[in-house]
Amino acid sequence: MTFSWVGDGDSQYTTSGTQSTSLGYGTAGDVLIAWASGRGESNDAAYTPDGSGWSELGSVIRCDYTAGPFGNRYGSFQAWWKVLDGTETTLTTYRSGGSRHRIGFAVYTSDSGETPAIIGAVADDTTGSTNVATYTPPDFTAVSNVRVVSFIFIHTDVSGYLSVPTPRGFSSSTQAADPPAGILVDKACAPGSVSMPSISAGGASRPWTSKTLALAAELPPGTDGWSVGFLKF
Repeated sequence: MTFSWVGDGDSQYTTSGTQSTSLGYGTAGDVLIAWASGRGESNDAAYTPDGSGWSELGSVIRCDYTAGPFGNRYGSFQAWWKVLDGTETTLTTYRSGGSRHRIGFAVYTSDSGETPAIIGAVADDTTGSTNVATYTPPDFTAVSNVRVVSFIFIHTDVSGYLSVPTPRGFSSSTQAADPPAGILVDKACAPGSVSMPSISAGGASRPWTSKTLALAAELPPGTDGWSVGFLKF
């Protein structure tokens, strides 16, 4: 069985090196996926989440756009995940480098008491300095029954809401509306190649970044093996 989406949220864009937002969703045992994104005049922004239990998802993704506002040509995006212990009420991250900063999160749960696992490699992608109005993350290969989750951003000065003209069965979330504009899409997928949705920024032309991952479920503690869908191995 795969995890189901519970809720998500994001912060306002700020120049502060510390950024916080209220979680508002999730109980002990749920999985929390957190992200931080920003821009700056140098290509060195990095982020650290507050608290323990975090595992980084892939690496920092960087992109550039030579016509960025006030010299802020570089965009960055980083993400992590953890299992909630039930005491968390706030997500906080700290930025080094860069000049702007926003954060967000998504929470997933299992009705069957299973705990989460991220299986396979996280797929990081960026268009770099290539400016396109519509972006599609690379197709993703699901090795088992999983929930495919993708965080997608357009940099560096694009605000407003994105649209999903070609959803391909994916649902889309509440979005990060201030620069950089972003969106979360997800779908329960069977094993095999997964065609990703296309995202449009209303004709704006900028670099994009995305992180795509596979969220699966581990059997309850004390049970041998792993369960992904109806498979056990």
